[in-house]
Amino acid sequence: MREFWKDMDDRILAELYASRAGADFIEELVTKFGSRFGGSDQERGAGQFLADRLLELGVDKAWTEPFQCHGWIRKDTTLHMTSPFEKQLDCI
Repeated sequence: MREFWKDMDDRILAELYASRAGADFIEELVTKFGSRFGGSDQERGAGQFLADRLLELGVDKAWTEPFQCHGWIRKDTTLHMTSPFEKQLDCI
């Protein structure tokens, strides 16, 4: 029986390395929803997208639940580096 599970593990790992399915899925998620800051519409949409995809893949129960999140609103932010040399950088 142990050999069966080792063979199964090997087959799963081979499929993971040979398949683009995972990369394609992440690419679709990032393309559709972009930045997904906590509490944003993009975060909620991505959560629903993930739940829907799990159901499509055969998971019998997948859903989202509302929750309160004190998200942040992106504004102009900079970082002033002073060492080893001085430089100002735009950042999120």
